[in-house]
Amino acid sequence: MKTNWVRIERESINNPHLGSRTFHPRTRYREGEIIEAFGRSDPPSSDFLLHTFSPPDVLGAGTPILLVPGATRSAQYFLDPSDEPGSLSLPESLRRSGRMVYAITFAHSQDDNWGWCEAINEALLRLTQRHPGQPIDLLGHSKGGLAARLAVTDWRPDPICSRFLGELVGRVVLLGSPNEGLDYAFRYPACNLALLTNEEHPHLNWSVSWTNRLVEGTWQDCEELSYFATEPYQPGQRQMLARWDRQYPLPGKDPDESSTYEGGQGTRSSSLGIDIAIERGGDLIQQLKSRPTHPDVPVGLLAGARPTIKGFLNDTSIPGDGIIPIQSALGLPEASKVVAMATLPIDHIALITDPIAQAIVVEMLTIEPTALSPDQRLSALEEGLSIARSRSGL
Repeated sequence: MKTNWVRIERESINNPHLGSRTFHPRTRYREGEIIEAFGRSDPPSSDFLLHTFSPPDVLGAGTPILLVPGATRSAQYFLDPSDEPGSLSLPESLRRSGRMVYAITFAHSQDDNWGWCEAINEALLRLTQRHPGQPIDLLGHSKGGLAARLAVTDWRPDPICSRFLGELVGRVVLLGSPNEGLDYAFRYPACNLALLTNEEHPHLNWSVSWTNRLVEGTWQDCEELSYFATEPYQPGQRQMLARWDRQYPLPGKDPDESSTYEGGQGTRSSSLGIDIAIERGGDLIQQLKSRPTHPDVPVGLLAGARPTIKGFLNDTSIPGDGIIPIQSALGLPEASKVVAMATLPIDHIALITDPIAQAIVVEMLTIEPTALSPDQRLSALEEGLSIARSRSGL
C-alpha cells in the first residue's frame, strides 16, 4: 500500500558554512518529484526538502515525527513497502498509530553528517512552528540515524552545525545506525569493482577504498572516487568509519584484503588504508564514544541480524544486517538515555519495511521512558548476537 506525500516543500538554511557539494553523476538526484521540488538535480547543501504525509485519523493523537533517510536515499525511500500484498509503508504505520508524519530529503544524499545535522535542526524549527508547544520525535535509518544522533548530542566541534536544538526533540529511534561505525568497504575490497564500473546506477553512489587499481596490466588512478579524496563525492562516508578487525577478523577471501584494510599495494589495487580514511573523516565515531546523547531525550535502538540484502555483497563476517554490525547499531555511550533495544532476524533494508520492525518502532516511541540499566543493555546486546549466530554460525 503506497501513499504519496501530500506536500513537498523546499526549505533553505542561512548558514555560510554549508556551501555546495561536488556531485558525481551517481550522486545527482534522478527522482522526478525530488528534482522538481529542488529545482535541480544537484542542489546546494543549504537546501532541503520537508515532506508531509497524510494526517492521522485522529488529530493530536501522537507526537509529530520526522523521518531521516540513510545514504543514497531521499525521503521517497520510506514510501516503498515490502513486496508482500497489503504491506504498509513506515509512514503509513506511524500515521495509523496517530502520528503526524514528516520526512526530510537532504540536498546531497552522501553529504557531511554535520551538514545533515544542521538541516535536521532547521526542519525541527519549522515543525515546532507548525506544532507549537509540542516536541518532535526523530527516526533515523542507517546514515540518517547518525545525523539524528548528532542532533541530540550536545557537542558542536564543527561550524557547519553550531546550534544545539535537542530540547525540541521528544524521542529518537535509530534503525541500523552506525553508532560505533563500520568498515564494510575496507573489509570487502571486491565492492570496489562494482563502484568503479562506468554504470551510473544510483546505488553505486559510494566511496571506494582504493587509490589505484590494475586494469589489463595498467595502473589507473581512482583516488578522486575514494575515501581519501581532498574533496570526496561522499564526504559523510568516511565520518562513519571504525575498525572492527580487532574483534572480528577479516573474511580472508580476497587477495587484496590486507593491503586495502591496512594500506599498501595488493595484486590488483593500492590503498592508503582505513586508518588514514578515519583520520580524514575527523575520527568522528571514536569521538562520539565519549559523547552521550542528551539525558532528557529517550532513545530506542533497533538492529538487524540477517545479512540477506538482495543484489548486495553482504557482510557475513560480523553479526549484523549485511552492512551495520549489531554492536554498532546498539552501541551508545552508557550515559545516553537508552529506553529500548531490540534485534530482529532481518536485513538492513527490512528495518524499514518489515511489519514487526514497524510495530517495534511504534512501541519504542510510546513506552515508559525509563533508561535501561547497564545490565539490561548488555543482556539485550547478547540476545541480539545470539539471534545472529543462530542463523549464520558466527
